[in-house]
Amino acid sequence: MRSSKPSNHPYLTMAKGNMLLGYARGAVGNLVFSRVKGNEVTKARNRQPANPKTSKQVYQRAKFLNAVNFYKRGVQNLFKFAYEDKTQQESDFNAFMRHNVSRAVPVGKGASTDSMYPAISNWITSVGSLNGPQAVIGHSGGIDGGSSLQYGRCYAVGEYNVSPTAEEAHDTVFCGVAIRLGTITASTVGAISTALKTQFADLMEGDIVTITMINQFMQDIGTAGSLAPSTSGTEGAVNAPRWGFCQFRIDSASTKTVTAALADGTIYVSEGLTLDTAGVTEEGWLRVDYVKEWAGFYEEIFGGTFDPDAFQNVSVCVAAVITFSRETPNGLRVSTQELSTSEGYQQLIEMSKTTAFTESVLQSWGAADMAILEGGFVQA
Repeated sequence: MRSSKPSNHPYLTMAKGNMLLGYARGAVGNLVFSRVKGNEVTKARNRQPANPKTSKQVYQRAKFLNAVNFYKRGVQNLFKFAYEDKTQQESDFNAFMRHNVSRAVPVGKGASTDSMYPAISNWITSVGSLNGPQAVIGHSGGIDGGSSLQYGRCYAVGEYNVSPTAEEAHDTVFCGVAIRLGTITASTVGAISTALKTQFADLMEGDIVTITMINQFMQDIGTAGSLAPSTSGTEGAVNAPRWGFCQFRIDSASTKTVTAALADGTIYVSEGLTLDTAGVTEEGWLRVDYVKEWAGFYEEIFGGTFDPDAFQNVSVCVAAVITFSRETPNGLRVSTQELSTSEGYQQLIEMSKTTAFTESVLQSWGAADMAILEGGFVQA
């Protein structure tokens, strides 16, 4: 009895479907079958496809891959990218890519699978109909003097190029994200909710406020090695990006103190982050921080005794976004938000847009031609 299994001959692939009924798909010999808008289409099989490594193709794929890496990290850290304009047939991933590939910066081959590579850009993390905090790009240092800053903005803050010495071994690492509340007299969930509703008229009782912070420590930002994956890998990264969250619901009637809300989970703060409860009333800021002594941070990352010489020109890089969301019978409504970055990350973003960096990315992927070197910058 003859076997009904498909042949294993390298040039004979069994087509799927029913060829007699006109809906075969797949390849048989040198023919490829498919259906386009309900019609059967047969094409000759190209066994020698064109070289997919022109500089323009490599550049676009390197940007695409950078966006993919950031999306995957967000999902792995339980962050939901939300787009109200997503079509019924569109996945969350496809909606993210539609909004963000054009914003991506290219990633080199050596860094494409490296967990320490930042994969940071000014990503659009959500698109929707609610009015949310405006991102501020490139803000560095502390937020003292914040009274001169406008309300309704999200600040990603972090010190830039800090070089601790042995005498400063007990000084703290600080980075955080903050939103201006204005004058507030009580550190309660109700007072914070009322302050936010005053700034953002769209906010309603029960709406969800999610503060997301990504922090990472980089050495020698601005030097050739900090973002040159084709030759140096990710030598600028001291640690992998850390994701942290703070989340609570708007409840203007609540008299619960922030301290009590943190204790019972009414306000959720992920491990490693702190909510600055004193700053709410004293400074008028709602601020989520990552605070650690340099020696403790060094031990956490490297182990052993603190070595200040290993921490020369360290930049505290922060990316953050504050998102408003609302659960409705017709689905999730969200605010339109862009990832805000501190000066350290913004330096990396700007450096990754330079011709020298782009050339190194193309070389790392083995681009077949080098249009950039010939004076025509790739537009993709």
